[in-house]
Amino acid sequence: MKHFFAALLLAATLVTAAPLSAQDNKLGADFGPEGWGYRIGFPVDWVKVEPSDYAVVFSGREGTASYNTTVSIQNVRTHDGDDKLAAVTGEMARLEGRMQDQTAGLEILTRHPFVYEKNGLKLTGAQLVAEFSRRSNAFRQWIVILPRPKSPILHVWIFTGPVEDFPRALPTAKAMLDSFVIKGE
Repeated sequence: MKHFFAALLLAATLVTAAPLSAQDNKLGADFGPEGWGYRIGFPVDWVKVEPSDYAVVFSGREGTASYNTTVSIQNVRTHDGDDKLAAVTGEMARLEGRMQDQTAGLEILTRHPFVYEKNGLKLTGAQLVAEFSRRSNAFRQWIVILPRPKSPILHVWIFTGPVEDFPRALPTAKAMLDSFVIKGE
């Protein structure tokens, strides 16, 4: 019952809270290389790493309170080019399966559609929030997946942090997601 109320509160916070603007969290920096299909703001005091093609990870600098929280985005090619919702659902299932295999105590706290609506573009994707343990540390993760409108690509946005740091870093992650703009086709 405790987890039900925690999940309900988290879902209400994520889904119904008014979006924060980039100014509220001093995002200030911008990322959006040509050909990646999006732009996103991030805090000027965070670092950015590109671990592989079309993937980026943002986090606080070492020694700061935000160091253990990350926002990552990866472009994932899909074979379900015409059925965008099936592609989103399939990728979410793949990520959930990977979490199940690589973590302990996976608990899905909430799962909902995610509607992106900016600059005349409306896309339906999916989101989920999960908790799990890895190496005896408890984490919470918020995943949002959005399809590209005319390409077989999914944008997979993931905010991860230790359970105790997640609420403090959530406003920054929400501001980053609110700044996320899909461009081009």
